Amino acid sequence: DPAARLAADAELAVLMRGMAVVKAGLAAIALALSWWRFRAPVAPRYRAVYLAGSWSMAGASALIWQLSFVPAAALVFHLGELALLLAALRDDDLALPWHASRNSG
Repeated sequence: DPAARLAADAELAVLMRGMAVVKAGLAAIALALSWWRFRAPVAPRYRAVYLAGSWSMAGASALIWQLSFVPAAALVFHLGELALLLAALRDDDLALPWHASRNSG
């Protein structure tokens, strides 16, 4: 119940909810980019990472908005974000400029 936290420190609660909105925007971008990536064939291991990473970011944003388990939710958010970035770097089928130079040499 976030009402107790809102009453205890209203300014901190507003700040945390603002951060939740920013994180939700990043999660929406991650979901949109994952959907864009799924328009072409994706290896199963990368598909799992793209889905788990983007949805964990979305879920963590919801937990932060509710002011529930904030430290754990922040950790889950950033782990999901890191997983997505590492998967995008390792995904050889993803047509990005640094992949062409890595695969041709």
